[in-house]
Amino acid sequence: MKKYLIYSTVFSVFSEILTITVGIDLKLFYLIVLINLPLILIYKGFENLFIEAWHFIIICFFVLSGILSIWVFKTNIFSAWIEQFVGITLCSYFYYQFFTLFKTKEELNEIFKLYADIVFVLIVIGFFLYPFDKYNVNDESQRFRTIFFEPAHFATVCMPAFFYFINGKNWYKIIITTIAMLLTISSVAFIGLLLCLLLRFKFSVVKFFATFSAAIIFSIILYNTVPEFRLRLDDSSKSFKSSSLEKVNLSTYVFFSNVFVVQKVFQQSPILGNGLGSHYISREKYVGKIEGVEGFEQYLGLNYKDANSLFLRIVSDMGIVGVLFVLFFLAKNYVSRNVFFCITLFL
Repeated sequence: MKKYLIYSTVFSVFSEILTITVGIDLKLFYLIVLINLPLILIYKGFENLFIEAWHFIIICFFVLSGILSIWVFKTNIFSAWIEQFVGITLCSYFYYQFFTLFKTKEELNEIFKLYADIVFVLIVIGFFLYPFDKYNVNDESQRFRTIFFEPAHFATVCMPAFFYFINGKNWYKIIITTIAMLLTISSVAFIGLLLCLLLRFKFSVVKFFATFSAAIIFSIILYNTVPEFRLRLDDSSKSFKSSSLEKVNLSTYVFFSNVFVVQKVFQQSPILGNGLGSHYISREKYVGKIEGVEGFEQYLGLNYKDANSLFLRIVSDMGIVGVLFVLFFLAKNYVSRNVFFCITLFL
């Protein structure tokens, strides 16, 4: 039973490709959670069913925020709120029960090693797919993404494994993973690689500054040798300064259209945001008012629900209070550099 719970739960992290859209996204991930949660509770003998106080406080905040945003301020609707509330409550409770069942150092190491091994297998598969795969959104650029829908999704899901590899000094895995990340031509991957290197040596002043210097040099090389990276930085800088999306690339449009929407939401409701699940409603309200958006009518639906960024989504849906809750969560679950805690896999 334990083996099944570990393997199926880790596998669910990579199940993005097994998604059916019928109004809402039906993911294999949800099915695994619904099956595994009762099994975990049965395995525990229905002991320790209750959550911690801070977990309960956050759920109460979601309820209070929902009441205010739906019926008082009218910035949200019930269907948008309940979809997110049920999903977050169910998944957080599932992972709480999972990690209170598998909590020894040996079990955590086994879980994370399994995750890292799967990542490496997917990267190897990705190299076989890469010559034949065209990532076609508004062009036909060749970008590494293995089985994931987008290169940035691959980078996000697999970046903790890269950090694990560089801490374990698995040189052939470090080299192969680094090449895969670079081939994504994704800003998320490039920034993630730099952050991993900086975090790796943060406890050594000399190594930190050496890595920081290398990161700056690496960034300059990327800017001067990777046209897509340079284009995104230049367009991002232009959009940031002008608050316009006129004649920018698609990636910059997707990100900054959400930035500008969240700015409007923050001006209106900085403390609580517009309510859990409300971002797409806010986007429909404000996106049409952004200068230059008329050139992207066919792409208005890209990342319209998730804001293209966890931070932006939190600010939009939950305001400053939501950001503080996330910072509290990260601080509470931070561990030493000797153990890369498994929970980071599911952020």
